[in-house]
Amino acid sequence: GVVGGVAGVGGGGVGGGGQYEDEEDGPRLEVIKDGAVVESIDLYKNGGKKLMTFGRDRGCDFPLDHPSISRLHAEILRSSASSRDGQYSYSLKDCGSAHGTTVNG
Repeated sequence: GVVGGVAGVGGGGVGGGGQYEDEEDGPRLEVIKDGAVVESIDLYKNGGKKLMTFGRDRGCDFPLDHPSISRLHAEILRSSASSRDGQYSYSLKDCGSAHGTTVNG
């Protein structure tokens, strides 16, 4: 997926989650520039928070230093684990960024 033209959720994927044997298998945000992955961010590194913020502001959970990223660019909300299958789902929200936010776009 793509956030602001430069990042997206990959790895475990949107709808992926739950418990992983190896954190490398968990959900990740991929920073993409001109079609190439320039950074891959482990969404578990935030200490298990349900709401994760992304942007240029250093107060964001995941600061991204790129001029196409807004100060508060996007948020990802992790659902509570499903009692049925133990998996998490994720929703992505654009926070009024100048370049927009898309998933798998």
